[in-house]
Amino acid sequence: MQRTIETTRVRTFGQKQRAALVLALAAAGTLASSTPAHAGPVEQMVEVATPPGKSDSMLVRYLNGGGGLFLSTDAGKSWALQCNSALVEPGGTAKGPIQVLPDKTLLVLSSDGVLHADANGCGFKAESPDLTRKVVDFGPHPTDPMKMFGILSNPGGMSGLVLRSADGTWAEIGVKDAPLPVSLRVVSKDNAVRIYEVVVKTSMSADPAALPEYAVRVSDNMGQSWQEHPLAVDDGNPRIRAVDPTNADRLLIVIDRNTSTDSVLLSKDGGKTATKYLEVDEFGGVTFAPDGRVWLGDLGKSSGTSMTRGLYAAANLDAMPQRLPMATYAVQCLGWAADTNTLYACQRFWFGKVDQQSGEFMSTLRFTEVPKFVSCSGEDTAAACKSQLCLDYCGVGHFALAPVCSAYDEPTCGKPVAVAEGGGETGGMSAAGSGGTGAAGSGVAGGAGSVTAGMSVAGMGSAGMAAAATSGSPGSSGGEAPPTKPPRSGCSCSLESEATSNVASGWLFAVAGVFVHSVRRRAKRSRSAASRG
Repeated sequence: MQRTIETTRVRTFGQKQRAALVLALAAAGTLASSTPAHAGPVEQMVEVATPPGKSDSMLVRYLNGGGGLFLSTDAGKSWALQCNSALVEPGGTAKGPIQVLPDKTLLVLSSDGVLHADANGCGFKAESPDLTRKVVDFGPHPTDPMKMFGILSNPGGMSGLVLRSADGTWAEIGVKDAPLPVSLRVVSKDNAVRIYEVVVKTSMSADPAALPEYAVRVSDNMGQSWQEHPLAVDDGNPRIRAVDPTNADRLLIVIDRNTSTDSVLLSKDGGKTATKYLEVDEFGGVTFAPDGRVWLGDLGKSSGTSMTRGLYAAANLDAMPQRLPMATYAVQCLGWAADTNTLYACQRFWFGKVDQQSGEFMSTLRFTEVPKFVSCSGEDTAAACKSQLCLDYCGVGHFALAPVCSAYDEPTCGKPVAVAEGGGETGGMSAAGSGGTGAAGSGVAGGAGSVTAGMSVAGMGSAGMAAAATSGSPGSSGGEAPPTKPPRSGCSCSLESEATSNVASGWLFAVAGVFVHSVRRRAKRSRSAASRG
């Protein structure tokens, strides 16, 4: 049931009273630092990219809290943060996909167009922005990965293909027509280029409740002509997610649904027909090894208990995927590096390596352990990220103990908050809240790390995920321990008892209540004096 909030009395507050109320609430929030604050979904890792077949440069994208990127230039040994507010114009988004080219140039799809930066994550700038602002998906040329194919989805005109040259310029290619493309994959077929896309067919139906019509389209001549195959979708949004590297006729299409399970469909005839290959709570990613081995991830439900979440593997697409025994954790991205024969995965809050046989997960990246910002000559990344991170990451009740937050020294952001929430001096905050690297989220604590009051490592805020904050050698179960109450906020930061949380909440309401009562009393005296006058 919706609640109606009375606003007439608020109007009697003057500007000074409103400012004082904000300060009172902020003070109460400092006293209640062990109380979970709620400011939107917690930051989560959702995508990984490396140069083709290599892992010397790694890029991980995260969502929520403003979003951003983590970059490693030493095969994942160390990481640096680059936030979205340093990449895009105010109000813009860096939404992905992301790519790392053979020369380690970084590419990110954003609302400003396809952005590029150098290997160190510096100098982000839109390539052919007038054209690439309409790009909705892009991917590498199968035999020349310095080039990229993209699809334009233009409801006000004709959609079509674009091609990036090695020098970073984009140009339109192929025919322009009416269907609106939503996803793209490009592969090598018989020593030529094959392009797949899923499109939304424009419908002349007068029924606004009619379901959209979808089709898989295939071109073997650089988009000059297309074969079109209807794709039956009763509910949800279809996307091409991968093509078998050993057979260009076999592709995986995922039907993403908001209110029910997602379906992974397999086509073995170039998109002409498709059958169900796997049903998951929420699709979390897919990757292939060059020999056709395939891994698929299930993120699971955002609340409640998921019976299917985990990491699934199959020897090839002729075999049915099976969940790996130690991989019952949530999976939100997958990647493969051929140079090291390594499988990578994102859980919700960690990124790391996965044992290909058992599914055991070893964390190599956690949000609250990244020690620095991307360093660029002539650029102050910390300053560019300040408004974003102080709002959603380094403020009261968030993760001010994280090392990157030591760049800020404001009453409600960075060092002062870390001192207040950590119970004293933090010593630079580099070691606060965690031990060394270990098996993130394993059901058994791995080492002797610690969690300081008011903060949980990696942003879980759930006792069921406390193993993420204790690290060292891997725990026995591997992967994310099922939380009793899944986190819904980027600020669910307390591992304290419910009783402690209630006491802190009492401070907040007591201070606010006393202040509001005093303001009302003064307002009443003012009205009485006015009436007597």
